[in-house]
Amino acid sequence: MSENFLVDPKIKDLLNLQEYDVERLKVEAQLRGLPADIQGVRGMIDEIKAEEKTSKDEVKQVEVRRKDLDRQLNESEDKVRKYKTQQMEVKKNEEYQAFNVAIERERETIDLLSDQQLELLSDIDELQKKIKEIERDNGEQIRLYEERIGYLEKQEAELKLRYAALRQSVEEASKFVDPVYLKKYYQVEKHVKRGPFVVALEGNRCHGCHLTVSNEVVSEVRHGGAPQQCDNCSRILYVAE
Repeated sequence: MSENFLVDPKIKDLLNLQEYDVERLKVEAQLRGLPADIQGVRGMIDEIKAEEKTSKDEVKQVEVRRKDLDRQLNESEDKVRKYKTQQMEVKKNEEYQAFNVAIERERETIDLLSDQQLELLSDIDELQKKIKEIERDNGEQIRLYEERIGYLEKQEAELKLRYAALRQSVEEASKFVDPVYLKKYYQVEKHVKRGPFVVALEGNRCHGCHLTVSNEVVSEVRHGGAPQQCDNCSRILYVAE
């Protein structure tokens, strides 16, 4: 604290309170923001996992198509075997030739399905390689994000301890402040929102908003005896000489 002479000695106790209180408010603001920061990092992890799941779902969809092709191939091959068996039982040449046409049609279908099957197998192979790369990259990124979460959670725990200690210091310091000054201080704190709430009067300027105050306020501040406020920003003023 400053060793300067204060026109109003009660201000000294108020400044001591403010020192702890402003720090308390800073820590409080940090604590308010940390849950959102932690949730934001967790959201990025969720996005990574969602993208990875999308890639895996794509492989599953291709696998389903491959199994459907396998089914169609088996059906066509069964038809060829069935037609050949039936062909051996017919008597007329026209019927025999009809089975030849049906068998050839199914063989063309088998060739087409086989080509499609090979393409799908190639696609599955490429997708699986891609997923392995994604899993490797995502694993490292998730590890870094989890480290960040751990750091933020540790910071949150430390800030909570710091906040509790500062609240205790504010409570102890407030016991030494004149009740009139204390009431005015908390009124100003509620109105101004951002510290400091008790500032020096430098000449005829408020050190809080840096605007010129009225001569009447300057006179009252120099006279002391009661908390005086800046007529621009409402902060409590004092003169240090």
